[in-house]
Amino acid sequence: MIYNGTTITQNILNKAKSRVDFTTHLSKSKSRYIVSYKNIYIGKNPSNYDGLILRIDKFVKSEAYDSIGGWRDENTGNYYLDANLHFDKLETALQVAKMNGELAIFDIKENKVINL
Repeated sequence: MIYNGTTITQNILNKAKSRVDFTTHLSKSKSRYIVSYKNIYIGKNPSNYDGLILRIDKFVKSEAYDSIGGWRDENTGNYYLDANLHFDKLETALQVAKMNGELAIFDIKENKVINL
């Protein structure tokens, strides 16, 4: 799969190494609410993790997730890279997030974090 001239896996890796906030869609889902479901990486510097491209590729090729996204926690300096599921209904997204121990979900339409 090619994304702006590079593979989608390489594109995600480049963004993660830059420690930017992003969401890369893996499916055609148009659902509004994003819930992080599986962590791919957590740490201060993704550039120092040699096996990251293989981990990302595993999640991309699994076709089980709607997107992969990254974000940096300003309080701790940690960078998070997660495989995500998308949901149409807020109630469902909140329930899945709570069951998965998440602290928040993301609303694509309003471009905002919803804390649990």
